[in-house]
Amino acid sequence: MFSDKNLCHWIGLFTMLFWAFAAHGQEVSWEEHSRAGKEALAEGNYSLAKQHTLAAIAAAKLLGPEDPRIGFIMNDLAQIYRSLSDYKNAEIIHEEALEILIERLGFRHSVTIAAMNNLAELYTEIGHYSAAILLYKQIIKITVNSLGSDHYIL
Repeated sequence: MFSDKNLCHWIGLFTMLFWAFAAHGQEVSWEEHSRAGKEALAEGNYSLAKQHTLAAIAAAKLLGPEDPRIGFIMNDLAQIYRSLSDYKNAEIIHEEALEILIERLGFRHSVTIAAMNNLAELYTEIGHYSAAILLYKQIIKITVNSLGSDHYIL
């Protein structure tokens, strides 16, 4: 029969497999809601976009505290609020998304730079020009340091 040690190994293996499949299911859910949210936003259905994006955030949070996808989808949510002219919530969520992306991906990652640009555009739109200029300068500095000063962006 099974010894206690073997039983513990089997239970441990079963638990790891269960959580692996559960995490995979959450990833699919995150992707489905994210895609549906982006499609609804493109169609101008902000209510549905917000609903799917919030569901994607909930699913992304289940992927673990170090997973950067929560930052991706929060950036999308901020864009929805921006489309709704809800600039206060857009700013709060953009800033939080950027903080998450910097922490999890670093300053030089293309997604982080895109999130910085989105926040800088929002700052410009709401008249926070000095904050926008600081972000734009930071984006240029990171890009030049990453690609070199002789690299041309067309």
